[in-house]
Amino acid sequence: MVWWDDPDDAFCEDPFDPEGDYGALQVGKQPMNRYVICYDIVDDKRRLKVAKCLDSYGSRVQFSVFEVLVSKPLMTRMVRELGALINAKTDRISIYPQCATCDARRTDLGATVEKPVHEPWIIV
Repeated sequence: MVWWDDPDDAFCEDPFDPEGDYGALQVGKQPMNRYVICYDIVDDKRRLKVAKCLDSYGSRVQFSVFEVLVSKPLMTRMVRELGALINAKTDRISIYPQCATCDARRTDLGATVEKPVHEPWIIV
């Protein structure tokens, strides 16, 4: 079992959070956490597919770096989709959780990109 699938794993634990909610944003009933995802994909076609997949979950902040704001179930789905797109022998995707405390202390220099904020969808 991996960390994003473990039901007993606290989601984005932050030991400095006195409230104990670990700084997760709440959208509806789902806690949302931010991740920085970077990749090194050898093949151009696979790289484009990975970029399109990540673009559907978040915002590109560099050529091979995305920020996503997702719930735990969406994180699981995204990781499975990405895993199916890459060649594990030659490609690499790194996913870095970013707690709310760390995100609040973030510094951007130069041209910046808006932090992704996903509003809940209401389908009628």
